[in-house]
Amino acid sequence: MFGKPNEKQLALINSLAKKTFTADDVFVFGGKSAGDRIIEDRYMQLSKELLETFAINAKEGVSWLLNHSWASFNEPVAIYGRTFDARLQPSADQDETIELEIDKYIPRSDTTKNGRSANSIIEDIENGVLFDTSIGWGSNKFECSVCGSNYYECNHRPGQKYEDKDGNIKLCYIIAKNPGYLMEESGVFDGAYKGAGISMCSAGDVFENKKGKFLVVDELKELSKDTNVFGVYTSKGQLTTFIKKADHQKVFAISNAPLANDAKSNEKLNKEKGSEESMDKEKIKALLEKLGIAYDENDTFDKVSDKIIETWEKHIANMSIQSVSLEQLDEIKEIPHIANMSIQSVEYMS
Repeated sequence: MFGKPNEKQLALINSLAKKTFTADDVFVFGGKSAGDRIIEDRYMQLSKELLETFAINAKEGVSWLLNHSWASFNEPVAIYGRTFDARLQPSADQDETIELEIDKYIPRSDTTKNGRSANSIIEDIENGVLFDTSIGWGSNKFECSVCGSNYYECNHRPGQKYEDKDGNIKLCYIIAKNPGYLMEESGVFDGAYKGAGISMCSAGDVFENKKGKFLVVDELKELSKDTNVFGVYTSKGQLTTFIKKADHQKVFAISNAPLANDAKSNEKLNKEKGSEESMDKEKIKALLEKLGIAYDENDTFDKVSDKIIETWEKHIANMSIQSVSLEQLDEIKEIPHIANMSIQSVEYMS
């Protein structure tokens, strides 16, 4: 759907605009913006209730940009249009039940913003050059698909399979739920920006714009409970998640959940018992010092994990330890032979 608005669409547009448009003044277009499929590589799903919230936000009108505001490091954000209607409908795509369609309008104009005019963007849409879309959204509630608990509080890991209490095999993935909101939608050039510009960054990267400093994250278990997570999600199913850097509070956590070390064990079913222990920055520093590991608060999650594993592997022999309490941690360095230690996550306070 694109071109001149019909009478109903024009009425919706004029209910949002500060001036009265005619059908010749605006260009309308729409299409799929998101769906409820499990997002590949991230094992995350946007819940139906969250998509319904996005639809409400889109009807209220959110900005339509060219590339995301998150990617605009050194230039002002240029807004070219606005959303004015949305709906959820059954999806014909495999592994997806519903999809979110959003309608947008762009006022026709030859005035340039950041080197582009609205009419040049409209021409790219009509020619099929600009055809991918991406939404920016936020949420702070994430549910585990296996146990239904808050994802931050359970021991399950996305991408692994588990046996539930009824003996059923379940794939673990994260379900993003309300409270949440749609921030904006952007047109993105397929191939120029994987995902939506900011997805060119990798986990641990920091980017900054007028909204503040943001940190790209992959593993949500590294975050404190109720951290507000932002996402950039393309209609093709690519996802990048990030948080405000000021909200980043990392924690040390050692869990009894076994980690898969190869493809075969990745498919192994895991039954979870027990819970995680957490430590603050000083305890982390003290532990690393006792283990003879240099402490660097700039170390990434993976780097700290590798340091601990490398140190402990020097003492590997025949003992099997799957979980330890904080009190036992001080005694570990005294044990001459340690084997099969499973470290689920290692984080630190920044």
